[in-house]
Amino acid sequence: MDRNWPETVEEAAHEVLRGLGDGQSRLLSEYKENDLALLHFGLGQGIRNDFGLWHGNTALLKSCAEFAEEGGLPEVGWGMMDADSASNLIIRRAWEMARAEAGCGRGRPDAAEN
Repeated sequence: MDRNWPETVEEAAHEVLRGLGDGQSRLLSEYKENDLALLHFGLGQGIRNDFGLWHGNTALLKSCAEFAEEGGLPEVGWGMMDADSASNLIIRRAWEMARAEAGCGRGRPDAAEN
């Protein structure tokens, strides 16, 4: 069992993008936000399994809860997040990063403009 799991949303999203490679990251950037739910069972399941979301990666679950709370996302209830919601949030963050890299947007929608 690999315990070298990412501990933050940013680390996890970067790892997702590295795993996808340039071509698949570009395809991810072209998704509409409402279509990200289509990735829940494929990419999302891989994230839940590979990043230990069902097997004790409490650091990443806590980071996801904090990230969602900062962004005003509704997934947070008690300072922790379930594995399904966490993988969806990581997918969304990877999508934001892929869009920023592809020039499709500025990344996280609530990020301050420079």
